[in-house]
Amino acid sequence: MSSINPSEVGSQSIEWQKRYLQNELQKLGGLALGAYYKLPGLRCFLYPHQLIAVSFMVEREKLLGPKGGINGDTMGLGKTVEVFGCLMSNKPSTADVRRGYRTTLWVTPRSAHKQLMDTIEKACDKEEFAKLKFHNYGEKGTKRMHPNAAVSYLEQHDIIIASYEDIREDIQGVVAKRLWKSQRSVATLSEEGYQSLGVLFKMGFFRVVLDEGHLIRNHETHIFAAAWCLDAKHRWVVTGTPFVNSIMESYAYMSFLRVISVEDYKEFKIQFTEEEDEDFGLLHGHLDSLMVRRVEDDRCLGKKLLDLPPTHREKVEVRLDEHEERIYSTLRRLFQDINKKGAEDTADSRKAKHDRFFAIIMRLRQALSHPYLLEHMMEYEDERQTLFQLLDEIPYQSGQNPFYDMIDRWCGGAKAAERKSHELCGYCDCTPNKPVRIPSCPHVYCVMCLSKHEQTQLDQGIRPPRCLICQQTFKSAASLCITKPRISRHGRDDQKLELKVAATSRSLSYHDRETFDEMVLSAKMRAVKATVVRWQREAPRDKIVIFTQFTLVGSIIGRILRELRIRFVYHFGEISQEKRDAALRCFEKKRDVKVLIVSIMSGGIALNLTMANRVIIVEPWWNRCVEDQAFGRVYRIGQTKETYLVRIMAKDTIDEKVYQAQVTKHKAISQILSEELAAEDKTSLSRAEMIRIIDNLTAADEESDDLTP
Repeated sequence: MSSINPSEVGSQSIEWQKRYLQNELQKLGGLALGAYYKLPGLRCFLYPHQLIAVSFMVEREKLLGPKGGINGDTMGLGKTVEVFGCLMSNKPSTADVRRGYRTTLWVTPRSAHKQLMDTIEKACDKEEFAKLKFHNYGEKGTKRMHPNAAVSYLEQHDIIIASYEDIREDIQGVVAKRLWKSQRSVATLSEEGYQSLGVLFKMGFFRVVLDEGHLIRNHETHIFAAAWCLDAKHRWVVTGTPFVNSIMESYAYMSFLRVISVEDYKEFKIQFTEEEDEDFGLLHGHLDSLMVRRVEDDRCLGKKLLDLPPTHREKVEVRLDEHEERIYSTLRRLFQDINKKGAEDTADSRKAKHDRFFAIIMRLRQALSHPYLLEHMMEYEDERQTLFQLLDEIPYQSGQNPFYDMIDRWCGGAKAAERKSHELCGYCDCTPNKPVRIPSCPHVYCVMCLSKHEQTQLDQGIRPPRCLICQQTFKSAASLCITKPRISRHGRDDQKLELKVAATSRSLSYHDRETFDEMVLSAKMRAVKATVVRWQREAPRDKIVIFTQFTLVGSIIGRILRELRIRFVYHFGEISQEKRDAALRCFEKKRDVKVLIVSIMSGGIALNLTMANRVIIVEPWWNRCVEDQAFGRVYRIGQTKETYLVRIMAKDTIDEKVYQAQVTKHKAISQILSEELAAEDKTSLSRAEMIRIIDNLTAADEESDDLTP
């Protein structure tokens, strides 16, 4: 009965499922408590699907080989508890300890270390937790100890928590890749090579758990080779998104699990991508025995696995305003010319062309989030020239396009001479004294001159008064001179923290200095602002998480929230781990801190953010699974409120093209996982797709190139 794959249990009759669960519970020595289950060593109660996963993992570890597999349950189903249940249900034997295989190495992103410990403490029986010995490899001083002493010390621990950076730093990339390609262990290294290893590669582990294991999906990377070289009896890949870019990522997992060797890759590629196997039956057969994979809509005992309050997903499409559209379309055309010239350059390598395509797409996406992000182009000579061309291509009207004016400032005031004539007072033709500007008008006046001009027009019966030069109407000179309330536009969060980019961005520095200019918002930033205001009006007690790819966007959003007087905190990779943990505590504990602005890369995985129930994703990501991971921080076990997801996209731009270009590859992934996923779900871009996005080329001859960013 237990040989069935866990994902198939829900398709059986209810009576069969009850017998199955009772049988697995008996094997693990647990108790049934109503609708939940209790296992030895655990304080928390398990859902039926979690019991099934624990049983599957324990059974995999007791096989002759390979011992381990993939826990690919989707985000929010409680994978951490499932893995810990396996740890407590299958402990190392006396013989294992004697051979040096006592410890479980739990590898996870560094940002998740504290949350992992908190989850384990909540899940574990108090007496058992007191007996367990933990070690955080990144925080403790073992790296400064003598290697032999460090190994002896670490072998006394039950669980070592390490980061992917830790294992990468403990073995040189060249050494790790050589060992993997030759299928040799670290024990075969020369004395000198062995001495160069870090402590983690000088000891054996009873079990290695790769949390967020999709980070090893590329078998050509240092991080994959380092993970492969770890000496372990049992091996687990744990990820809610087992396939991110390509079905071929399964090769890395199978190699790590010792299912296949490096010599099999070419054959593997041919075997599992041949046209005759359209339903990927061969690959699915391999994965079926190795992997437990369920999604929230799967059922067990007649109920959905994740029976949470309803979720509401919305795609907000915004249109660029006239100023943004002019910059975006001009930039796109300039990039199109650059791309065509590069394609004709036979000296360029395939990688160089791919890198250029990727950079072009990135710049266009940055322009959509906010044109101020194009400031990074000033750092590179060729891109700087593109900005100068941009200024020349767009008809110049001082004060009419604030984004244009800012680009001009980056370029050292290339249009300064043209601007000077417009910056003289429209009344006295001198440099303005206490300048004021009429709204929607490019002309500047001295405050006293504008008052005189207004009075003259009123005496002549002209109401409302008009600009002396362009005839733009205005309410009154007095209304333009009223000092506005001092609202800080600096982006400090509730922890008094400002992102580093604010100190280097000339755009933000300019707006932070000027007291009469409001922060110029892009269409996307206006949509973010409107969504936050609407949500806070509808449900003032709800908390919001805003995901963005770009740090500068985070800083701009911080300024928007400051102006709205909405308290918030940042969570970005540039912030120290200690301050990130403090930000999460602040967001959770302080009722008045309403918004978490977070990098989709630093906060899109491994965090539990169920204190919030509303999510905004500012930029569509290259693949849908990254966005699913991000929303999964909120939509997971423990969520008690209805959840809301808003994805902001710019209409008729690269956003839509990226969104559409992903469909085909994701269909293959959904076939492998036997899932009914929405047709809009997508993965990564081939070179041909990149070209079509920026250039609308047919590129039929490029279809065979599969370059995954």
